[in-house]
Amino acid sequence: ETKTIKENFKKYAKFNSKYLVIKPTHKNEINIKKFINKSHLVLGLHGALDPRRRNYNFLLNELNKLNNKNKKKIIIKFLGSSNYISTRNLKKKRNTFQENLIRRFNFIGIKTISTNKGFISRKQYSKLITNVDFLIDIQKKDGHFFIKPTGLITDAQNFSKRILMNIKNDPLKEYKDMSIYYNSLSLTLNKILQKKFKLKKVKISIDNKTEINKIINET
Repeated sequence: ETKTIKENFKKYAKFNSKYLVIKPTHKNEINIKKFINKSHLVLGLHGALDPRRRNYNFLLNELNKLNNKNKKKIIIKFLGSSNYISTRNLKKKRNTFQENLIRRFNFIGIKTISTNKGFISRKQYSKLITNVDFLIDIQKKDGHFFIKPTGLITDAQNFSKRILMNIKNDPLKEYKDMSIYYNSLSLTLNKILQKKFKLKKVKISIDNKTEINKIINET
């Protein structure tokens, strides 16, 4: 999925071919629209609610560092299932984790949108993600980005979205054309809200066909 994964994978696996294709999108070109400042900044969280993979406490702490004026401009949109995937949910018991998480965002003054209650079609998901300004990376240090893929990249490429990316998760700067990197999430959000970023329309070439053809011609 990423060059970082590719390089790490090559360290532990040997192939006759020197080419390796790990791509999360069918597209050969990604067109990202110019970022336009609006009254609200919509941040999308991909994937089902899962505290084992995503650090919601980190996000809450960073958002709580914003002043009240900027907090009112932020909307967190849960794109995946708003049900925490567990045996508890399969038994259709009350999901207290989701309820408490939404309550914690609201308590610090952050509006949330959480409407996806389960699996939805690609068409429905495309509609859900349309108004998202940035997908946000709050992945825990569990190997994602380095030895296993993350749906964050898949969503960003398939639906032409920019990413607020933890700079540590893209050491090769592979996604610099579609990302704003952060060391401090709260400081970066303040800069976006203060209109210090001018993000123009971007066209990104993926070259899936080129890499696949290299393998075909070599075999």
